[in-house]
Amino acid sequence: MSTLNIPSVSEQVKTSGGAETPTVVKPPQLTTSKQDISESTARVAADLSEQKSHSAQSIERLREQLERTIESLNVDLELSETNLNFRVDKISDRVLVAVINEDTGETVRQVPAEAILKVAHNIEALKGILFDDVF
Repeated sequence: MSTLNIPSVSEQVKTSGGAETPTVVKPPQLTTSKQDISESTARVAADLSEQKSHSAQSIERLREQLERTIESLNVDLELSETNLNFRVDKISDRVLVAVINEDTGETVRQVPAEAILKVAHNIEALKGILFDDVF
């Protein structure tokens, strides 16, 4: 069986003459000016701002479409005398479905449950506190 004998870097420096100083390889010089960097930073910031604006518009359109759909469902359910009610919770952005007692107007059952909704509200409040202090 044969093995390869590859000298280490320190061995190569020792065998190159001992008294001579080893040559140092310099990293390539970057030839970008401060103006180039600031221009590319400005372009990236503009692109991010445009993407953020586009995303916000898309989210707003989806939210409006969801609200229209929920209104339509509620109207259809009133006509069919079903005791269901759909809505969107403004704090947690969750769709809520409630079964309402028609005689008393009392909520018989709600999905997600009120306790879970309160936990979601508390988490949203904590996120605001934590991230506002950090950033």
